[in-house]
Amino acid sequence: MAPLISLASNHVLFPAAPGQLLVGVRDGTPEEVVREGLASFASRVEVLIPNLYLAFVKPFQEPDVAPAIERALAFVRYAELNRRTRLIDFLPGWFVDRIC
Repeated sequence: MAPLISLASNHVLFPAAPGQLLVGVRDGTPEEVVREGLASFASRVEVLIPNLYLAFVKPFQEPDVAPAIERALAFVRYAELNRRTRLIDFLPGWFVDRIC
């Protein structure tokens, strides 16, 4: 089996961003409380929008970590994979060619 070169989407065949979880929290939860609560699960936490955080966890452990976060932290509404959406309908895309 070949080693993983990087976590870039073109090097990983995985339906979600490796090492990333989207964590939704209840309204009114202070950012400090969220960061403190997620500290034991995530190496880094970023605010995406109010009440939605991006937690960086060990790659490919996301399916196990997400339910653990939901069980352990009362202020968490959900923790889910940061899924990637790939448009495959018209690849490589439309083109125009002269026919006469």
